[in-house]
Amino acid sequence: MAIKVSNFGQSLCKVKTLFFDSPIVLAAVDSATRKVLNRIGGMIRLTARRSIKKAPSHNAVSKPGKPPLSHTGLLRNYIYYSFDPSSRSVLVGPVALNAIGKDVPRTLEYSGSTRIKGKNVHIAARPFMGPALTVNQPRMAALWQNSVKK
Repeated sequence: MAIKVSNFGQSLCKVKTLFFDSPIVLAAVDSATRKVLNRIGGMIRLTARRSIKKAPSHNAVSKPGKPPLSHTGLLRNYIYYSFDPSSRSVLVGPVALNAIGKDVPRTLEYSGSTRIKGKNVHIAARPFMGPALTVNQPRMAALWQNSVKK
């Protein structure tokens, strides 16, 4: 089983159909696997959400290399996790709410260029999903250890 932190660009509707209590997921995986992947996804999501702090002022920005600051709460509140049936794994990350800002989470995580007020601007990386996965990796093996019981 794999854990991916690249939900970037998936629509909210698609992610909701693959939540761990949906019939598609219930039929695709056994209960032990579903339970462990559900917990892992929840841990990573919680760590990522907690790393994104509220901005102290409307023009405050985070330092490159640190998690982004939240001005509206959209990035923080729309981090979801879902089951990926093709790879039988869990996907964790922000979902795309509209077509206008769909590349913002990817740009924040990995860096990139964007247009702000008619000018091309380079945005340095402000990772929040990768560090959340790294922090939780040591605890993942323990979740799998006693997952199958008679």
